[in-house]
Amino acid sequence: MDLRLKGRSALITGGSKGIGFAIARVLAAEGCRLHLVARSASDLQSAKEKLEREHRASVSVYPMDLAQRGGAQALAAKCPEALHPRLEAGESAVGGGAFPGAVLPTTVVSLDPGPLGADGLALRLRVGQPALIGRVADGRLLLDPRTLPVDAYGDVGLALGRALEEP
Repeated sequence: MDLRLKGRSALITGGSKGIGFAIARVLAAEGCRLHLVARSASDLQSAKEKLEREHRASVSVYPMDLAQRGGAQALAAKCPEALHPRLEAGESAVGGGAFPGAVLPTTVVSLDPGPLGADGLALRLRVGQPALIGRVADGRLLLDPRTLPVDAYGDVGLALGRALEEP
C-alpha cells in the first residue's frame, strides 16, 4: 500500500506496544520518520530496534508520561502571553474500530485567540510551519501536550507567535 507518506514525520503516542506499535509498523513501512512516545524507556528502545531492523526506519524515542500535568505547564510556558494560556482539565478521544470513542483524562493548554477567533487561529496553525493541530472548544484553542514531545514545545510557541503576526 502506498499512502504517499515517504519522508514525512509521524508522532505516535503509546508507540512501544499494542495499537501504537502496530501503527508505527505501518508508517515505518511507508517510509515515515517516526517519533515514538511511551512511559517505558526499555519498551521504546525495543520498539525502536525492531522498527529499524524490519524497515530500516528512522526512529526517535521519547520516554515520558504525557498524562502528567507538568507537560501542560511546560507547554503553557512556551505559549505567547497574548494568548493568555491557562491549564484546564480535559479529555482526549482515542481509539477506533472495536474501541471507538474511548476517552482519556488529560490536562490541556487553553488559549484565548482574541479577535482572530479560535477557528482563525486554528487555520493559521494548520497551514503554518510546522503545521500544528489543536481542538476548538468554547471559543478557545486547546492543545494537548500528550501529542507532543517535550523538545517540540519551543517550536509550538514559535508557531503560535507566527500565527499571531500573520495578516
